[in-house]
Amino acid sequence: LENLSVGALVQDPRDPKIMYMGTGEGYPNADAVRGIGIFKSTDGGNNWDSIGLPDIIVWSLAVNSNGYIFAGGSELGVVYRSTDNGGNWTPTNIGITNTNILSLIINSNNTIFAGTTNGVFRSPDNGAHWYQLGLQSEMIYSLAINLSGHIFAGTYANGVYRSTNSGSNWTQINSGLNTPDIRSIKI
Repeated sequence: LENLSVGALVQDPRDPKIMYMGTGEGYPNADAVRGIGIFKSTDGGNNWDSIGLPDIIVWSLAVNSNGYIFAGGSELGVVYRSTDNGGNWTPTNIGITNTNILSLIINSNNTIFAGTTNGVFRSPDNGAHWYQLGLQSEMIYSLAINLSGHIFAGTYANGVYRSTNSGSNWTQINSGLNTPDIRSIKI
């Protein structure tokens, strides 16, 4: 896997030795490294096998407690889902507008949240349907969920927002931040 840009990396919540890696650089530039899909490791990252989606740049990955894998990236308005460990991928985009999927996170109830170039979307049914929640004018680079179920959204130009009610309402929480450009949040 030489000279490969990694856009996303996630561990399977059922087995820490199983990991998934999405490839490709974000926005194209003269020296951008094109992605070659998603890879899977079953030995904690020592060896990797290609498992699909070679034609998209993968910016986000998430795995739920049922082992379903979700991938988002450069294909506008599409989250891909695999229910068979990456053997097959199905687009699940009913309700997502023409937007890039920049981040994915799953809460303890297996509800999926997607951070996009046009706000946050939620799917309560394994990606079958998506509903826009808010922050429509924000580019959401990163999402995180704490143990209380609060969702945090890192934005391109307006810092961090928090929702305490599964994304229905958002409050900006930027006290002490030196920059409004938040590319990554981890709890």
